[in-house]
Amino acid sequence: MRIVRNLVLGVMIAGAAGVVLYAGDATDTTDSVPDMVTIGSIGHWFSAVDFPHSMHADITGDCESCHHHSDGEAIECSTCHEPAFDVTSPDVPPINVAYHLNCLTCHQETDAPTGCEDCHSRAALPEGPELKK
Repeated sequence: MRIVRNLVLGVMIAGAAGVVLYAGDATDTTDSVPDMVTIGSIGHWFSAVDFPHSMHADITGDCESCHHHSDGEAIECSTCHEPAFDVTSPDVPPINVAYHLNCLTCHQETDAPTGCEDCHSRAALPEGPELKK
């Protein structure tokens, strides 16, 4: 009888601890993010970027660090940022500028890599003058 009582008590304590841990972690959505995201919407000089999304979510600890103006719901950058500058929305940078402002600002603040080829691999260059490295 004592074994059964201890077993039931142990299950109840473990269950209560699980509820407390779950409730305490209710705002953490970094567990549900994709591991990798390919960002290829701006590639012509460079190939698409395989972005380690879950790693960055773990580092920042929240979604709003990158997905700003999203009211807690992670939305794609292209929802607000157009491929080219939109004169009707001068406050909203084009998507390639938004990516680079967001990524490079954080990388500079945290001494992370900031070179073009740290994230991008070279695509075939179009005809014309060579780019300087």
